[in-house]
Amino acid sequence: WFASANGIYRKHLSTGSLTTYQLDPRNVKSISSNWVNRMYQDPKGIMWFSTPAGLNKFDDKTETFTRYVMNANDSSSLAWNDISALYTDSKSNFWVGTYGGGLHLMDKTKGTFTRYQWNASDSTSLNGDIVTSILEGDTNDLWIGLWDTRGISRMDYTTKKCKRYLPGISVCSILKDKEGSIWVGASSNIYKYDKLKDTFSLYRVGDVPVSFNEMKSMLIDKKDNLWIFSISGVIRINEKKDQYIIYGKQNGFTAEDYPYTSANLMSNGQIKVGSNEGYYSFFPDRLKVPTGSQLLYISNFYINGESIQSGPHSELSTSLKDIKEIRLSHDQNVFSVTFTSIDYSPEESKLFFYTLENFDTDWKHADPNGQLYYFNIPPGTYKLRINSTNTLYGTWEEKDITIIISPPWWKSWWAYVLYTIAIIVLALSVHRYFKTQVIKAERERNRAHELAQAKEVEKAYHELKNTQAQLIQSEKMASLGELTAGIAHEIQNPLNFINNFADVNAELIDELNQGIANGNMEEVKSISYNIKENEQKIIFHGKRADSIVKGMLQHSRASSGKKEPTDINALADEYLRLAYHGLRAKDKTFNAGMKTTFDDNLGMVNIIPQDIGRVILNLITNAFYAVSERKKNAILHPGPLKGEEAFEPLVSVTTKLILPPLGGKGGEGIMAERATVELRVSDNGSGIPQSVLDKIFQPFFTTKPTGQGTGLGLSMSYDIVKAHGGELKVETKEGEGSEFIIQLPIV
Repeated sequence: WFASANGIYRKHLSTGSLTTYQLDPRNVKSISSNWVNRMYQDPKGIMWFSTPAGLNKFDDKTETFTRYVMNANDSSSLAWNDISALYTDSKSNFWVGTYGGGLHLMDKTKGTFTRYQWNASDSTSLNGDIVTSILEGDTNDLWIGLWDTRGISRMDYTTKKCKRYLPGISVCSILKDKEGSIWVGASSNIYKYDKLKDTFSLYRVGDVPVSFNEMKSMLIDKKDNLWIFSISGVIRINEKKDQYIIYGKQNGFTAEDYPYTSANLMSNGQIKVGSNEGYYSFFPDRLKVPTGSQLLYISNFYINGESIQSGPHSELSTSLKDIKEIRLSHDQNVFSVTFTSIDYSPEESKLFFYTLENFDTDWKHADPNGQLYYFNIPPGTYKLRINSTNTLYGTWEEKDITIIISPPWWKSWWAYVLYTIAIIVLALSVHRYFKTQVIKAERERNRAHELAQAKEVEKAYHELKNTQAQLIQSEKMASLGELTAGIAHEIQNPLNFINNFADVNAELIDELNQGIANGNMEEVKSISYNIKENEQKIIFHGKRADSIVKGMLQHSRASSGKKEPTDINALADEYLRLAYHGLRAKDKTFNAGMKTTFDDNLGMVNIIPQDIGRVILNLITNAFYAVSERKKNAILHPGPLKGEEAFEPLVSVTTKLILPPLGGKGGEGIMAERATVELRVSDNGSGIPQSVLDKIFQPFFTTKPTGQGTGLGLSMSYDIVKAHGGELKVETKEGEGSEFIIQLPIV
C-alpha cells in the first residue's frame, strides 16, 4: 500500500499489478478523500485509512470503503473529520486521534465513538484536542501525544482521568524501547520518561542536548536503535542511547530529499521512509559507519583583547595544552578563547558546543573558526567547557579550563565586614541624635494636620474614582455605539443565509414528496441528503448570528476579570469586520481595504475576552481613522505629495505564535523566554509624528480634533495588556503608516 495526495495505491506482489483507489463523489463506498494522512492495519488484518474527511475502513472482498465522519447531531460520531492517529492496545481497544476533536474510543461492531476531549475547567481531562500519537504504557494507562504546545496526557484506563506532562512542548511521536522506557519526539528535541520520578527529561549525549530541525517521524528498530527522521537529516541513536550519528549524502540521503513523511519498520528489519519524491528503503545494519578520531585543542587565550603567553609572571603558568586553571583579577573579566580540532572528515559532520559553568544557562553552538567571547564576568569560579563531536563517527572530545576571577579588595569579605561595622556605628549615632528631635517636631505637626489631611484625601479619592469610572464607561459605550451599525450588518448576513436555505429546503421537500409518490427512491435519497446539508448550514449561520449577539453583550457589560480560553484569530476577525461596517454606516464615502494573516497554530489562549476585545477594537478603529484622514487629505490637497492622489487605504491584522529560542535567551523584553501570542494592527496612514510618539499612551492625550476623542482609548488598552502580563508597542514612520503590536504570554 502507498499513500499520496492523489489517493492510495495497492500493489499486488503476486501479479505486480497496481490498483488505485480515489474519491468518487457519486459513490459513498469510495474513499472519503484523496489525501490520506495515515494507513493502519489492525491485528485482524483490516486496513484503515485516515483522511482530513474522516476515517475509512477497507473491505478486501468488495474493495469498497466504509466511511466514519463527524455528525453534528450525533454525539456518538466522530467529533472531527481530520484523523491523525490510529492505535490498537493490548485489550483490543481501537483508538482514533483527530487533529482538532480529541481522542476517540471506537466500537467497531456498532460503528460508534466515545469522545475524550480537552475541558478548560477540568485539569484531569485531555490537555488538548490535536492528537499526534498514541501509545500504551503499562497495562493500565495510555499515553497521548498532543500538538500546539500541549505536551502529553497520560490516561488511566479505569478512571479515564489524565495526568499532564511536558507543557509548552509540541509532541510528534511516542515510542517504547525493549527495556520499556518511553521516548517522546518533539519538533526539535527528544525526551525520556523517568518512571521513578514520574517526569520527562531532555535527552542528552554527555551534557549536550540532541537537537534537530522539525521531526517528521521516529521509530525503534529490531536492535533497539532509535531513528529520527527530520529536516536536519536521518539520526540514529544507538541501543545504549549514549551515541548518535547523522546520515546524509554519503549514505544516500540527499540534502534536497530528506524524509518528509512517515517511517515504517518491516518484519524483516528493513526500514522504509516516505519522502517528497518517493521513498527510501534500507537495512540499518548495512549502513556503513566510518571510523576515525579527532583531537581538540585550545589554541589561544585572550585577556582584554591581548593574547596571553605562558610564563613565570603570566596568568598561564604552563602551556594551554596542559593547563587546568587560570586565575584572573577583577579587571581581567573580559576574555576570549580560540580552539581547533584536528579531524580530516567533511566540515559539515563536525559540531562544536561550549558553556561557561556558573554563568551560561546551557550549551551553545560554537563556530570552529571563531572566538568564544565573554564580557564583564563577575568575580567567581567558573569552568569553561568545549565539546566537539563528529556525527559520522559518533565520537566526542572535551576540553575544560577552570577560570577564577578574584574580586577587588573593596569587594573582598573582610572589606564588607569593615563596611558593616562602620555603617552600624554611624547609623546608631545619627539615629540617637535625630530621634528625639524628629519625634518632638512630628508629633506637634501631625497632631494639627492629621485629621484635616485624612478628610481631604478621602474626599479627593472618592471624586477621582467616580470621575475615572464615568470616563471609562463613556469610552466603552462610545465604542459600542461605533459597533452598532456593524453588528446589524453582520447579523443580517447569517439571517439572509438562513432565510435562503430555508426557502430552498421548502422547495426540496416538495420535490421529495413528489419523488416518494413516484417511487423514485434514489432521487429521494439524493434530495434528503441535500436537505440535511442545508439544515447544517442553517444551524451554522444561526450559531454565527448567536455568537455576534453574545459578542456585543460581552463588549457592553463590565469585564468579569476571569480569563477563559479564547480564539484570538476569531476575535480579531470579528472586530475588524464590525468596526469596518460600523464606520461605513456612519460615512457612506468611507472605504478601505482589509487584510488578515492569521497563524492557525495559535489555538485557544487564556485571556479576558471582553478586555482584549476592547483593545483590538480600539486599535482597528484608530487604524481606519488614520487611513481615512490620509485619503481625505489626498483628495483635498492632491499637489504636495507626488502620487498621493492614487493612495488606497489598507488596514492589516496579523497574528503569530512565537516560541522561545532553543537552548538559551533570545531577543529582549519580558516576552523573550516564553511562548507568546503576537497580534499586529497596521495601517498605511500618515504615521505618528516623532514629537508626540512618547505621549500616545498617556491618559487624555489625543491627536484627533476637539470633540472627536477622549484620549483614553490607547491608555486603557495599554493598561489592559499590561494586566495580562503582556506588552503594547508601536512602530511608525511618518508618511508611510503605523503598526501597533500586542504581545501576550501563553500561560
